[in-house]
Amino acid sequence: MISYTSSDIAKSLRTLNISPGDVILLHTSIMRLGFLAGADLYDQPRALFETILGFLGPTGTVVV
Repeated sequence: MISYTSSDIAKSLRTLNISPGDVILLHTSIMRLGFLAGADLYDQPRALFETILGFLGPTGTVVV
């Protein structure tokens, strides 16, 4: 299974021209994304969501 870090997520979001403060729609299969380093299997959804929210900052929004 693919493994990635919070930095990898931030880099990918920037590649998609997503910036802090943006509004994004998130719809994904968590298991198809791979494994976020540092989070256990059952903590993956929360860890991914918090990583994206951290990137977007206090003025960003995630719609799920």
